[in-house]
Amino acid sequence: MRVSDNQAIRCDRVRVDYPGCVVPKVTGIIQFDRAAKPLLQVPATNYLNWQIQFPNHVGYYNDYYGYGAPLTYTNSSATSDANYAAACGPSSGWVAPPAPNNSCDEYPFGSTLEGAAMAGGSYGVTWGRNGVTPQENSSGGGTLSVGYSKLHILNGDKFLAQVL
Repeated sequence: MRVSDNQAIRCDRVRVDYPGCVVPKVTGIIQFDRAAKPLLQVPATNYLNWQIQFPNHVGYYNDYYGYGAPLTYTNSSATSDANYAAACGPSSGWVAPPAPNNSCDEYPFGSTLEGAAMAGGSYGVTWGRNGVTPQENSSGGGTLSVGYSKLHILNGDKFLAQVL
């Protein structure tokens, strides 16, 4: 494969299920396909609504309308924990809805530098949360995790979230 000097390739085995190579300067797009995964209907629709409402449409990608500011992945558990606590923890004022929607799903994702603890950061991002079933929350989180792996998104890498 021939690659120009300004497109360095990174090969890794960090994501053991999907070893391979990527061009890190190319922003990855993680797709949340509501038709393919019915359990993504509610969380993905929430993500899309928040993307449209937030300043700079952080994380937004759509083939027709374009894209917003990218999200930044962080592998810092301290940042992820702080983001979740800010959006869904007891000090956030969150009162979990009754079952079955008793799981808290937040956007921007807790695994990003734009999450709730960082709200108002470089993109002027706000954040959103919603009650979903634990199964819906697992479906959204699982799709995100698989996207990180397949696209070799590592600490500090940018990505977008496309809701189909």
